[in-house]
Amino acid sequence: MSPKPESNALNALQDKFIHGLYQGEIANVEALICDSNKLSATQHFDIYHGSMLGNFTASLRAVFPRVLAALGDQFFDALARQYIKNHPSKTPSLDDFGEGFPCFCEGFKPLHDYPYVSDVASVDWSWHQAFHSCDVSAVFAADLQNVLGVDQANIQLGLHPSLSIIRSDFPLYSLWQFNEQENASVDSNNGASFSLDAPAEIVMVWRQDYQVCVTSISLPVCALLTAFDEGCSPTQAFERAFEQLWLEQKMYDSEEALAAELSEAWSFLLKQGALTRL
Repeated sequence: MSPKPESNALNALQDKFIHGLYQGEIANVEALICDSNKLSATQHFDIYHGSMLGNFTASLRAVFPRVLAALGDQFFDALARQYIKNHPSKTPSLDDFGEGFPCFCEGFKPLHDYPYVSDVASVDWSWHQAFHSCDVSAVFAADLQNVLGVDQANIQLGLHPSLSIIRSDFPLYSLWQFNEQENASVDSNNGASFSLDAPAEIVMVWRQDYQVCVTSISLPVCALLTAFDEGCSPTQAFERAFEQLWLEQKMYDSEEALAAELSEAWSFLLKQGALTRL
């Protein structure tokens, strides 16, 4: 059964109004909003627009606090307004709003001289996702020791659903920590300091029970996580990580040194609850 003409007309009217709200202006507003005794149609529309803009901006501030700290209120709010205008929400929940914000930051011309901001935004969004991720039991060393009738070396493990890896060309974890302090600025030291010329850092975000954790990780840890994410068993993960780091990175003095670091990385993942059994 095809929709009634009245239904199509109503949908078109609603779409026009919503589009106008995001753009901040709407043609022939009097056809959509009735005047009242005290306010014109344009004034009513401005109230709707201001309320929507305020709610979405407040949501972005809450989800990206370290970006806010890095840029300051005025710059962040201007950035948020442009994002809201170009990325209308696609779900009823504000918890889902902001997924494209890191990529938007990367392409936002006024941030050209601050290319690390998009990476900080990625960590903030990963923190937000980890907080809202589903509860799944993590695998710890004791759990593997208790597995009966299964070859522990070939047990199927995957990344905990709350876990994200953010690779960066910058000292991302140091930068993220620097902006943890409320009202911090990338242009002032606020009792802390870091250098953008410092070595690049890989960041891991995940949740342990009700605590969201953020830390920097080594290349061996990252290599193992990548292998597990691609469906490798522990044995396969070690082999793939070893091959990648030994042949591609060429930064280890000996195979024994690399094997020792991979063993430490494996222990780290089990201690932190970064993996789950599939």
